[in-house]
Amino acid sequence: MSKRHRMQAGDWESVFGRLQELVLANSGEDEFEEIFKLVLAKLYTELHPATGFAFASLATPELTAKQVNAILVRVAGQWRGILPETPESALTDEHLAVCVEALEGHSLMETSLEVLDGAFEYLVSRVAKGSKGQYFTPRHVVEFCVRAIAPKASELIADPACGSGGFLMHAFRHLTNGVPRDEARLIAQNQLWGFDFDARAVQVAKALMLVAGDGHSNLYRLNSLLTPTAAGTLFPLPSSAQAATIEDVMRSRLRHFKGFDVILTNPPFAGELREKHILSTYELSRSDRRVERDVLFLERCVQILRPGGRIAIVLPHNKLASESWAYVREWLLQQMQVVAVLGLGRNTFLPHTSQKAGVLFGIKREKPTKTTVNERVLFLISEREGKDSRGQPVLRPGVSLETAAWQKLEHDLGELADVYRAHAEGRKERIAGGIHAVVPVGKLDTGHVLAAERYDPRRRSSAGGVGLAEIAQLVRDQVTPSSGAGSYLLLDTGNARDGVIQDPGKVVGGRDLGSVKKVAKPGDLLISRLRPYLRQVAYVDSELPSFYPVETRIACSTEFYVLRSMDSKSIAFLVPYLLSEQVQAILAASQEGGHHPRVGQSVIEQLTIPDAILRDRDRISSNVEALCQAARRAERGLRTLVTENSQTLQPVR
Repeated sequence: MSKRHRMQAGDWESVFGRLQELVLANSGEDEFEEIFKLVLAKLYTELHPATGFAFASLATPELTAKQVNAILVRVAGQWRGILPETPESALTDEHLAVCVEALEGHSLMETSLEVLDGAFEYLVSRVAKGSKGQYFTPRHVVEFCVRAIAPKASELIADPACGSGGFLMHAFRHLTNGVPRDEARLIAQNQLWGFDFDARAVQVAKALMLVAGDGHSNLYRLNSLLTPTAAGTLFPLPSSAQAATIEDVMRSRLRHFKGFDVILTNPPFAGELREKHILSTYELSRSDRRVERDVLFLERCVQILRPGGRIAIVLPHNKLASESWAYVREWLLQQMQVVAVLGLGRNTFLPHTSQKAGVLFGIKREKPTKTTVNERVLFLISEREGKDSRGQPVLRPGVSLETAAWQKLEHDLGELADVYRAHAEGRKERIAGGIHAVVPVGKLDTGHVLAAERYDPRRRSSAGGVGLAEIAQLVRDQVTPSSGAGSYLLLDTGNARDGVIQDPGKVVGGRDLGSVKKVAKPGDLLISRLRPYLRQVAYVDSELPSFYPVETRIACSTEFYVLRSMDSKSIAFLVPYLLSEQVQAILAASQEGGHHPRVGQSVIEQLTIPDAILRDRDRISSNVEALCQAARRAERGLRTLVTENSQTLQPVR
């Protein structure tokens, strides 16, 4: 028998990966179902050692397979609803014995629940989970939500999109810390409720809660978006539809159910709902537009939350900031007091997706209201996500791999949790650490923007001076392939860097522009609105057109903002200002959006140019223009040398 060792955080992926390889390579069976059966059999023998069953390789493959299948029959009988009616493994005896040998040396119960959770997450994520817009919430983010909401043992806690049960498991650990096992079992049986439409995710959630609670768990597979009204609709339901609702389940167990006290959830982001019998029961459903699932989940959470109940919900950035979803935020502010919004870093959900997201915390009102202007919203911004740009964990120095993610990963959520608790409890003292701001509802940006990044205190330039909009205007002159005449020099964002137009050279006819372009002139300033950390700022110097025929015009990417002087004076002095550390910090803090972060026009227009820079405007502009022209001449000279040398070289024969 292989040496017995604990399943560590760094090694579960290889173990489950190895099992997947074995199942796929030799059986052709469903890898999730077969590996899940093996894991459950292993868990059962570790939880019930007195039964006499052992998860181990026996003398022959036939005996090993018989033993494992006998364990699975017991699992199906004792842990009902977690395995199919025919629980036995579909693998051949020889193949099953090989898989048992690969798993038997690992102890699932001797490792932390978080590591076991990670193992299951890996298993489910291999079944194209992300394609449905469902991404497992990183466990340090889950822990932050639980610490912020601070559920009590007397409260009903639910996750209507529970997935593998991460929020419920962390809530259970929070509620049962230092609590006797029998009392902890009662909490698992009575206070924690999970619902999800994904059968496999629910299977995993049940397994984890069985281990954590050592018994009963309230996890159900159903369509959480189905409301009682929709279930009784006159619209014909599809034959495959599940008509049970969350309310049906709760009232069958709790006669006087009036709503949950706490909801912790990360609903699926992607996907459009088209079922009329469901859409007709939602206020936020509109016949003239696409209805996305996360919007309906938000309304559904409000429906099943009792007045005074608390919620933490993960939402994509566009629902918090986009103008097209302003009506959702207006409705939400009427239904709930928004206590806080946490802006998560762009790497948070990697390697699954770079989708930008935030967590909204709120309290349901006794009844909807429109008088909310004096309520204050706390905006928190996380910049240390505990992951790098590839989605790999960034660890704190000296930590063990088995340490829980909250202590192990390099993140800033601990500081932000302290700020949240002080705000929620009404404490006035300022908590050091963490980037945050408190904004009255009446002072929210137009469209009731709730994206935390919009209120980053670093976005505001220092007081004193003149607004950039008084010095330069953003021009939108455009040319299209159908209207373009003559020749155009094409400039992409990659041609602007650190103040200078670099490596221009592509000249095309107007009809070959390919798409709509902005038109720029010598003396203009280009600022890329996309990925400001690339420092794609450049002055269009007077030397640039001299490379090309006189009639050549400049056409640039629509990703550029084109700044033009409001008077006859040069704005070249803005180049060092825009590339300064202070302004670059403002631009970095101002980027918003999903997969391609951009800086909004208003951010550029609201920049304040200090008086000291304005007083030295002419000298700085003269220097910038001279340096840009020198760079242009140097570039032209280098190209000439390259061309001359290329002509003298003869091909080797």
